[in-house]
Amino acid sequence: MAGDVVVTFETIFDLARKEKDTLELQKIDPSFFQEASTYLADKQRMLTNANTKKSLFSEQESEQLTTQVANIKKMLRDLYDRRQKKVLEMALSKAKTDAVISLQAMLPPEKGLHEEFLKMLKQDREVVLSKLLTGTPSPAKQEQPPEPEDGVLLKFKEHVEQFVGKELEEYGPYEADQTVRLPEDVAKLLITSGKAVEA
Repeated sequence: MAGDVVVTFETIFDLARKEKDTLELQKIDPSFFQEASTYLADKQRMLTNANTKKSLFSEQESEQLTTQVANIKKMLRDLYDRRQKKVLEMALSKAKTDAVISLQAMLPPEKGLHEEFLKMLKQDREVVLSKLLTGTPSPAKQEQPPEPEDGVLLKFKEHVEQFVGKELEEYGPYEADQTVRLPEDVAKLLITSGKAVEA
């Protein structure tokens, strides 16, 4: 297999377990997700081939591969979700305290996500928190930005206070069970933080 890491069921299990058991973001090979995707594709091809055969052995092989493919997908999803949550928590800590955060364990896409989260959180704190601490009342009713046609339709799981986007446009407040279409970057932050789900 090309790349710097050989992906097996055991290596995926080990990485997912370590990411779950530690608070810090674990350093993994930059090619891991690409290699894991190739490994999963190979397993799915084996499953397809087993399903086309007509024998008792192929039926047993198909059942084993079906279970293995499902477990691989679950472990990869858990690994990705835990890493994404840690990236968000690191951005939140940086926005609050301006502490020095090491990005060494982040993969290139995760670094981009961290910067996106950080920019959004800092803008929100500068606008909303500064108003709160200076006793500046917000207008009773804010005009909401128009819903983007190509945005993500969200359903809020809880009350969310007003916040600002990248261009300082104001969103919210939103109530639990309210459905609204928001830009993809805003929607991603709300979904990752557990405040909303795709409707």
